[in-house]
Amino acid sequence: MDLLWNGGIGTYVKAESETNVQVGDRANDALRINGAELKASIVGEGGNLGMTQQGRIEYARQGGLLNTDAIDNAGGVHSSDYEVNLKILLDQEVAAQDLTSKQRNRLLASMTDEVATLVLNQNYQQSQIMSLARRQSAGMIDDHRRLIHLLESEGRLKRKLEFLPSDDRLEELARNDMGLTRPEIAVLLAYSKLRLFDQLIEGEIGADPDLAQELPGYFPLPIQQQYPEHLDQHPLRSELIATQICNMIGNRLGPTIIHYLEEETRCQPMDAVRALVAARDIFGIPALWEALEAEEVNLDNNLFSDLLLEIQQILSRAALWLLRNNDTPLSVARMNGLYQAGVQRVLKELPALLASEQQLSQRDLQVQQAGLADSFVQLERFYYPLDIVMLAHQSGQSEQQAAEAYIQLENQLGLWQLRDHIEALPGNDLWERKARVSLENELDRGLSSTIARLLNTTDASLPVSERLQQWQLEHQSLLVHFQSTSDEVNAQDAPNLAMLSVAVRELSLLH
Repeated sequence: MDLLWNGGIGTYVKAESETNVQVGDRANDALRINGAELKASIVGEGGNLGMTQQGRIEYARQGGLLNTDAIDNAGGVHSSDYEVNLKILLDQEVAAQDLTSKQRNRLLASMTDEVATLVLNQNYQQSQIMSLARRQSAGMIDDHRRLIHLLESEGRLKRKLEFLPSDDRLEELARNDMGLTRPEIAVLLAYSKLRLFDQLIEGEIGADPDLAQELPGYFPLPIQQQYPEHLDQHPLRSELIATQICNMIGNRLGPTIIHYLEEETRCQPMDAVRALVAARDIFGIPALWEALEAEEVNLDNNLFSDLLLEIQQILSRAALWLLRNNDTPLSVARMNGLYQAGVQRVLKELPALLASEQQLSQRDLQVQQAGLADSFVQLERFYYPLDIVMLAHQSGQSEQQAAEAYIQLENQLGLWQLRDHIEALPGNDLWERKARVSLENELDRGLSSTIARLLNTTDASLPVSERLQQWQLEHQSLLVHFQSTSDEVNAQDAPNLAMLSVAVRELSLLH
């Protein structure tokens, strides 16, 4: 069958390693089967504990698709939260005699459909991130292991109680190019959200005026429109802001993103959140999510998932860039003011600037054939604009000039081939991925430094193409050497880290 939906009371599926006595539901012993015996393609859990967690994991290892009862029943919890939080807000109006009880009840009833939409949207996103995380799980096994260790070290997680794999089992999964199952990822997602929530409350998120802008989005439109000045008076204001941000980050970027940013930059959790929120705003990511999800039913699932993962990568890389190029504590408003308008201008120019490229990739052709906007064709280039805007600021020249120099020089040096080779390096191990990311960053820095030198040492009144020719004549010997190294690297079927490191260092000599 396609779907088994459990809406009843009782536990009907266990793992082969478990006994009926361990399950503790004697009334259904005669009905219970093992996860590996379940032949449904998908399981939905409308009841609580219809399967044991080990039964879920066993079923998932056999190829079955499911989450956990907590994920599948989250709509009820979200609905109850909305009811409580709306009543807290409106009861203040009733107490102040600005609203009668009957008016309050009518207003609550009128918002039923919108609250349902808000709840379903949260559940949709939460299930979506489960699918994306499972798609990446083999490559993320080391990240998941490190997150498990962190949660254990902080006393937040008891691994055996949650049936998460031992280190030996995690190593076995890594050797076999396997990752965690959806039920296991669900556990990590829940704990990562709880951890971030606590960190945001401890970091006094309510005192950050930029992050407080997330608060209205929690409430239905009638509340936003009729009681805008009262939202900041909600007794649970900080908790609601933290909830909004935890859901946005967890449901869009997965359980490991905050820990990853902390490890890469030694930043505070609040600054990791500020960088992600600013990156979301600077690149206009919500519009991309909305446009992509509006076409979900018309798209091949692999393409849909790949594009969502590319958006994830944009946010991750942009957040890292912002953390590394701005003083802490970060300010979302300041970063938006510095970069947002310039980045949007560069993004509008990208189609024309990239039009000279010889051919579209197979992935780009798929996007075009699917009828998606040009912005989805350019997702792989979305990391350009931050460097371009910074180059324009530093050189005192226009973003158009900086963008032309950036793209023309990258094309002439053939850096896209180097980027492809770097991206193809092994990355399942955390240290391999760190080395790969470090090499990507070194290439970007080398290119930016070279362009900065070009912009600052050539006549700004000349067209960029002429300035580039002038610069090439002055650096001809270095360019010949770099091209020779690149040709040698490109001649290899799978150039290794050492070869690529040499090529990237050769690029740094050009400036």
